[in-house]
Amino acid sequence: MLGVWVLWIGVSVLFPNWQQAAERELDYRKDLGLHFVLRPPAPVAVPCYFVGCITAPASYFHVLLDRKLRYQELACATVLMILAVVIFRRGSSIRRHWTLAAVAAWMALSLPVPISPYFPVGLWAPAMPAALLHPDHDHVSVLLGFPFFFVVYGAVSYVAVRLAVWANTSLRAGS
Repeated sequence: MLGVWVLWIGVSVLFPNWQQAAERELDYRKDLGLHFVLRPPAPVAVPCYFVGCITAPASYFHVLLDRKLRYQELACATVLMILAVVIFRRGSSIRRHWTLAAVAAWMALSLPVPISPYFPVGLWAPAMPAALLHPDHDHVSVLLGFPFFFVVYGAVSYVAVRLAVWANTSLRAGS
Protein backbone atom coordinates (compact mmCIF):
# COMPACT_ATOMS: atom_id res chain seq x y z
CA MET A 1 0.00 0.00 0.00
CA LEU A 2 2.75 2.38 0.96
CA GLY A 3 4.61 1.39 -2.22
CA VAL A 4 1.70 2.56 -4.41
CA TRP A 5 1.66 5.90 -2.58
CA VAL A 6 5.43 6.33 -2.98
CA LEU A 7 5.11 5.46 -6.69
CA TRP A 8 2.28 7.99 -7.16
CA ILE A 9 4.21 10.72 -5.36
CA GLY A 10 7.36 9.84 -7.31
CA VAL A 11 5.60 10.11 -10.67
CA SER A 12 4.02 13.41 -9.57
CA VAL A 13 7.42 14.81 -8.64
CA LEU A 14 9.22 13.53 -11.77
CA PHE A 15 6.47 14.61 -14.20
CA PRO A 16 4.99 17.87 -12.91
CA ASN A 17 2.52 20.11 -14.69
CA TRP A 18 4.20 22.99 -16.54
CA GLN A 19 2.73 26.35 -17.52
CA GLN A 20 3.91 29.27 -19.56
CA ALA A 21 3.50 32.83 -18.37
CA ALA A 22 3.86 36.13 -20.16
CA GLU A 23 6.92 38.19 -19.31
CA ARG A 24 4.98 41.37 -18.58
CA GLU A 25 1.50 40.08 -17.63
CA LEU A 26 0.83 38.52 -14.25
CA ASP A 27 -2.60 37.05 -15.01
CA TYR A 28 -1.80 35.03 -18.15
CA ARG A 29 -1.08 31.30 -17.69
CA LYS A 30 -1.28 28.52 -20.28
CA ASP A 31 -1.01 24.84 -19.37
CA LEU A 32 1.73 22.99 -21.25
CA GLY A 33 0.94 19.60 -19.71
CA LEU A 34 3.02 17.05 -17.85
CA HIS A 35 6.72 16.85 -18.71
CA PHE A 36 9.84 15.38 -17.15
CA VAL A 37 11.19 17.66 -14.41
CA LEU A 38 14.73 17.88 -15.87
CA ARG A 39 13.49 18.71 -19.41
CA PRO A 40 10.99 21.57 -19.21
CA PRO A 41 8.92 22.17 -22.33
CA ALA A 42 9.58 25.11 -24.63
CA PRO A 43 7.10 27.97 -24.63
CA VAL A 44 4.69 28.11 -27.56
CA ALA A 45 3.27 31.00 -29.56
CA VAL A 46 -0.35 31.89 -28.83
CA PRO A 47 -3.00 33.92 -30.66
CA CYS A 48 -2.89 37.56 -29.60
CA TYR A 49 -5.93 39.66 -28.73
CA PHE A 50 -4.26 43.10 -28.99
CA VAL A 51 -5.14 45.36 -31.91
CA GLY A 52 -2.75 44.79 -34.81
CA CYS A 53 -1.25 41.66 -33.20
CA ILE A 54 -1.90 38.26 -34.77
CA THR A 55 0.38 35.94 -32.76
CA ALA A 56 2.38 36.49 -29.61
CA PRO A 57 5.78 34.82 -30.23
CA ALA A 58 7.13 32.10 -27.96
CA SER A 59 9.98 34.41 -26.92
CA TYR A 60 7.41 36.57 -25.09
CA PHE A 61 6.78 33.75 -22.57
CA HIS A 62 8.69 31.84 -19.91
CA VAL A 63 8.01 28.34 -18.54
CA LEU A 64 7.31 27.61 -14.88
CA LEU A 65 5.98 24.84 -12.63
CA ASP A 66 2.34 24.91 -11.60
CA ARG A 67 2.93 24.69 -7.86
CA LYS A 68 -0.70 25.22 -6.83
CA LEU A 69 -1.83 21.99 -8.49
CA ARG A 70 1.24 20.16 -7.18
CA TYR A 71 0.19 20.72 -3.54
CA GLN A 72 -3.41 19.72 -4.27
CA GLU A 73 -2.29 16.51 -5.95
CA LEU A 74 0.11 15.59 -3.14
CA ALA A 75 -2.55 16.30 -0.50
CA CYS A 76 -5.15 14.17 -2.31
CA ALA A 77 -2.70 11.31 -2.84
CA THR A 78 -1.89 11.39 0.87
CA VAL A 79 -5.59 11.39 1.81
CA LEU A 80 -6.21 8.37 -0.40
CA MET A 81 -3.20 6.57 1.10
CA ILE A 82 -4.45 7.24 4.64
CA LEU A 83 -7.88 5.92 3.64
CA ALA A 84 -6.34 2.74 2.26
CA VAL A 85 -4.35 2.20 5.47
CA VAL A 86 -7.48 2.76 7.60
CA ILE A 87 -9.58 0.40 5.48
CA PHE A 88 -7.11 -2.49 5.26
CA ARG A 89 -5.41 -2.45 8.66
CA ARG A 90 -5.78 -5.54 10.78
CA GLY A 91 -8.79 -5.52 13.09
CA SER A 92 -10.51 -2.72 11.18
CA SER A 93 -14.19 -2.25 12.03
CA ILE A 94 -15.01 -0.67 8.68
CA ARG A 95 -17.89 -3.04 7.98
CA ARG A 96 -20.52 -0.63 9.32
CA HIS A 97 -22.57 1.15 6.66
CA TRP A 98 -21.98 4.68 8.00
CA THR A 99 -18.23 4.12 8.19
CA LEU A 100 -18.17 2.84 4.61
CA ALA A 101 -20.24 5.84 3.51
CA ALA A 102 -17.86 8.27 5.26
CA VAL A 103 -14.82 6.64 3.66
CA ALA A 104 -16.53 6.71 0.24
CA ALA A 105 -17.40 10.41 0.67
CA TRP A 106 -13.82 11.21 1.64
CA MET A 107 -12.54 9.30 -1.38
CA ALA A 108 -15.03 11.08 -3.68
CA LEU A 109 -13.77 14.47 -2.48
CA SER A 110 -10.17 13.40 -3.16
CA LEU A 111 -10.68 12.07 -6.69
CA PRO A 112 -9.96 14.33 -9.66
CA VAL A 113 -12.50 15.96 -11.95
CA PRO A 114 -11.66 14.88 -15.52
CA ILE A 115 -10.07 18.18 -16.56
CA SER A 116 -6.43 19.09 -17.06
CA PRO A 117 -4.29 18.15 -15.17
CA TYR A 118 -5.50 17.54 -11.59
CA PHE A 119 -8.46 19.16 -9.87
CA PRO A 120 -10.03 17.31 -6.91
CA VAL A 121 -13.81 17.40 -6.47
CA GLY A 122 -13.31 18.62 -2.89
CA LEU A 123 -12.04 21.99 -4.13
CA TRP A 124 -15.57 22.78 -5.30
CA ALA A 125 -17.04 22.19 -1.82
CA PRO A 126 -15.99 25.56 -0.31
CA ALA A 127 -17.49 27.37 -3.33
CA MET A 128 -20.96 25.83 -2.89
CA PRO A 129 -22.31 28.40 -0.36
CA ALA A 130 -21.31 31.31 -2.60
CA ALA A 131 -22.75 29.52 -5.63
CA LEU A 132 -26.08 28.95 -3.84
CA LEU A 133 -26.30 32.57 -2.64
CA HIS A 134 -25.27 34.09 -5.99
CA PRO A 135 -26.34 31.69 -8.77
CA ASP A 136 -24.92 33.54 -11.76
CA HIS A 137 -23.04 32.24 -14.78
CA ASP A 138 -19.72 32.12 -12.89
CA HIS A 139 -21.03 29.45 -10.52
CA VAL A 140 -22.80 27.13 -12.94
CA SER A 141 -19.90 24.67 -13.03
CA VAL A 142 -19.92 24.48 -9.23
CA LEU A 143 -23.72 24.17 -8.97
CA LEU A 144 -23.86 21.39 -11.56
CA GLY A 145 -20.41 19.80 -11.33
CA PHE A 146 -19.99 19.36 -7.58
CA PRO A 147 -23.25 17.45 -6.91
CA PHE A 148 -22.87 15.34 -10.06
CA PHE A 149 -19.26 14.28 -9.51
CA PHE A 150 -19.70 13.88 -5.76
CA VAL A 151 -22.70 11.55 -6.20
CA VAL A 152 -21.15 9.54 -9.05
CA TYR A 153 -17.71 9.26 -7.42
CA GLY A 154 -19.31 8.59 -4.02
CA ALA A 155 -21.43 5.73 -5.36
CA VAL A 156 -18.52 4.17 -7.25
CA SER A 157 -16.22 4.64 -4.25
CA TYR A 158 -18.79 3.04 -1.91
CA VAL A 159 -19.13 -0.01 -4.16
CA ALA A 160 -15.34 -0.27 -4.57
CA VAL A 161 -14.68 0.00 -0.83
CA ARG A 162 -17.48 -2.47 -0.04
CA LEU A 163 -16.03 -4.99 -2.54
CA ALA A 164 -12.49 -4.45 -1.25
CA VAL A 165 -13.57 -4.99 2.37
CA TRP A 166 -15.54 -8.09 1.36
CA ALA A 167 -12.55 -9.51 -0.57
CA ASN A 168 -10.19 -8.69 2.29
CA THR A 169 -12.51 -10.37 4.82
CA SER A 170 -12.91 -13.42 2.56
CA LEU A 171 -9.15 -13.77 2.10
CA ARG A 172 -8.51 -13.53 5.86
CA ALA A 173 -11.23 -16.06 6.62
CA GLY A 174 -9.79 -18.47 4.06
CA SER A 175 -6.25 -18.32 5.49
